[in-house]
Amino acid sequence: MDATTDQRPLKRTRGRQKIEIKKVEKENSRYVTFSKRKNGIFKKATELSTLCGADVAVILFSEHGKVFSYGNPNVEKVLDQYLAETEEGDDNSCVLESGSNGGTLTQTLQEQDYEKSLRRLEEMKRTLKMVKKEQ
Repeated sequence: MDATTDQRPLKRTRGRQKIEIKKVEKENSRYVTFSKRKNGIFKKATELSTLCGADVAVILFSEHGKVFSYGNPNVEKVLDQYLAETEEGDDNSCVLESGSNGGTLTQTLQEQDYEKSLRRLEEMKRTLKMVKKEQ
């Protein structure tokens, strides 16, 4: 093997470079970055679902409030499954906060999870309405 067959052509680009993770200042560049990274996240979610058989849901809100979503099998089914899982809890009690009258207010973890799930459900319902409007 002589030296001429071992030479590689010179690179004309810098290749993939590491970037500093901070907000992109230029609006147009920020929009392009969002679009590319959104597609990348959706692609990774698809790969995870395909390779591992996982149910996946991704919901993104752009800087301007536009909603983008991906779900496999679909977003609604995955969210329903998540909410059903978070409703299950155990009856352990814990101190939540001190009351204004000096007493202690206690609440079970199950009640805390239930209230949190209700808030999430309302938020997800609003999100689904926005997603349906976009489709």
